[in-house]
Amino acid sequence: MSIQHEITKKTDLLDEKGYVLEPGWARHNDLFTYNRENISANKLRIKEWDFYQICDGRYMTQFTIANVSLAEAGCVTITDITNGHIVLCAALLHPYTVKTYQLPRSSCEAYEVDRNYGIFTMNESYDGKRTRHLVAEGRAIWPLGFKFKLDYTLEDPVEQESISIVTPWTLRDKKGSNHYKDHFFYTNKINCIPVTGYAKIGFKKLEFTPDKTFAVLDWARGVMAHKMHWFWSNGTVNLGGKLLGWEVTYDIADDTQAAETCIFYDGKAHKIGNVEITYDEKHPKKNPWYFHEENGRFEMTMIPTFDNSMWLDIGIAGAKNHQCHGLWSGTLTLDDGTVITLKDEYAFCETVTLKW
Repeated sequence: MSIQHEITKKTDLLDEKGYVLEPGWARHNDLFTYNRENISANKLRIKEWDFYQICDGRYMTQFTIANVSLAEAGCVTITDITNGHIVLCAALLHPYTVKTYQLPRSSCEAYEVDRNYGIFTMNESYDGKRTRHLVAEGRAIWPLGFKFKLDYTLEDPVEQESISIVTPWTLRDKKGSNHYKDHFFYTNKINCIPVTGYAKIGFKKLEFTPDKTFAVLDWARGVMAHKMHWFWSNGTVNLGGKLLGWEVTYDIADDTQAAETCIFYDGKAHKIGNVEITYDEKHPKKNPWYFHEENGRFEMTMIPTFDNSMWLDIGIAGAKNHQCHGLWSGTLTLDDGTVITLKDEYAFCETVTLKW
């Protein structure tokens, strides 16, 4: 059985050597002080990103601003997950940006990030209370040269709890030496965020309403290994006006003190243990995915309907991704023992392997 150590008092993330002071999880990201200046590892290994995935069941928007030291990236895509059609793509890389700029140290304090990528711009802001605002506009890579504008307002639910995880990297070589003790993974997932807004691409306009359009913020900071892998599943379901969501991530760093696994219901976080994921690695879209939590609190099956896949390998760098979207059925158990049953609700799970 896993150990789920909850952080309840404010703490610095790193000690003077750059090692994680207290591995664990928290319901609010403001309990951690990200003292980036204490990082002692190679600065080229610092990875930071703000990633939003927004979906109304048909159109999926991915909005990314990242600085992974080897490069910075701005990317906006909209995909019709019913047929795989790419509605919009705007993306650009700037190489070697370890000293160029840094992303905000907190996801829950007021901030603004404004990036100009030449042919398009991206702006992300948060008022420090409830409202997040995403804007991107300019010329698209696809449809080639089309003007576009995306304008989304995200309203965090009142008293919404989230999940933050701080874990060290304790990978060892064949001789038992730990080469990653100054590496760490620090992340905050904010789930169940209703979204209002629109995306205009040429003469086409998509509009999104908060009753059926929801976002997850994947906010991550860390010093990470060159090769890494993860599973990530996240979903939001509107149950008669109360929002149910979940966060399941594993296979990143050392999760012996806390797994990035949680159920959210009506604004409250219900911590669960490790979740085992079983799927067909050769044909991830053809067969069901199965999810089993060590205490039986997350027992789900996903029938895939769309695979948002990518493969790239240029030797020292590469990515292999299967983000499978589908219909989910099963049971989720809250802290008080309440069992919620779902049948054919939309969500996703991905498996990603990176060299970066």
